[in-house]
Amino acid sequence: MPGPTPSEPRHPVRAWPTSYAIAAVVFAVIDLVWLGVVAQPLYQDQLGHLLADEFNLVPAAAFYFLYWRRDGRWASRCGTPRSTGS
Repeated sequence: MPGPTPSEPRHPVRAWPTSYAIAAVVFAVIDLVWLGVVAQPLYQDQLGHLLADEFNLVPAAAFYFLYWRRDGRWASRCGTPRSTGS
């Protein structure tokens, strides 16, 4: 089987930022629906005494950035073929 041609990269590096962005948007939509609509009554009822009075943007943004960075990397590189060392 012939290898990739010079115009076709072995690893589609340019596709990673797009994959990261798509993974972040999908994650944000699913998480917002879950936290804001589905689970909010349960969390308020069961964990209300632990919840902050006001929303804290900085810790939330840091958590989601790090979480998305880890999962986005995994999701966007899932289909990337591994180098054979040749």
